[in-house]
Amino acid sequence: MPSRGVCLVVRVIPERELVMYVDPWIRSQRPARPRREVRRERDYISSWSFVLVPVGVTRTRLLVRTRVRWSPSWRTGLSWRVFTEPFHFLAERQILLRIRDRAER
Repeated sequence: MPSRGVCLVVRVIPERELVMYVDPWIRSQRPARPRREVRRERDYISSWSFVLVPVGVTRTRLLVRTRVRWSPSWRTGLSWRVFTEPFHFLAERQILLRIRDRAER
């Protein structure tokens, strides 16, 4: 089973944008590979971005985007849809609620 990888911060624009990138190959010290290439079953590449967009003078909207690319296998796709995606949704929702609560203090 491949390692879970490391979440790397690849872009930061203070008070505007945060982009993170996860690649299981990074942690395992395997040779580098092209960013978009997915080689093995259960292998994945993902990014997670948080962007603040001004809306008027006193308001800001937080946009969150997750992108995942995995190897083309029905098992991988099924695993993602049944197990990973629901848990990711719940975790991301909790993060967003905490951000909202802190912003509204």
